[in-house]
Amino acid sequence: MANNRWKGAENRVAEELNKWFVSYGLTPIRRKFTTGRTGPDYTFNELKLVIDEKSRLCVPNGYTVPTSELTRFHGHPPLLGIQLKKLDDLLDMGITPRRHEFGSSTVFAWYHHMKEWQVNNLPDGLVCLVLHRPGMHFDKASLIISEDDRMVLYERISSR
Repeated sequence: MANNRWKGAENRVAEELNKWFVSYGLTPIRRKFTTGRTGPDYTFNELKLVIDEKSRLCVPNGYTVPTSELTRFHGHPPLLGIQLKKLDDLLDMGITPRRHEFGSSTVFAWYHHMKEWQVNNLPDGLVCLVLHRPGMHFDKASLIISEDDRMVLYERISSR
């Protein structure tokens, strides 16, 4: 049963991301149907986002970005988080992220696992996590990306 909930969560996250992608003329993504995969949960589009989605109770509350503000999380590398419904704010380089000193070894382990996959399989990809807790509306899930990759994402979308 829980496995089906995760698949449903992945499909709903893809729907939320695709609303944003389509608004910029980008190709929609879809959930990969491979079980036991160690790589990203979704196919790639022109942005080459290497997305790992986590929908579980162990997602730290501090990473669910309780407000709709762009948030900076302490760690290496520094990570930025934004609710899926506010993804345009990630591209607004005039918005300074609010500081949040919260950090989580679990989140950084997920991030670094995807980073290792990205380096070995898609060197020009951009690693991001989508963090969601059960019961949360999917447009309030958080997209987490490194602070440095924010500018790369901006440039890729701006050059279209």
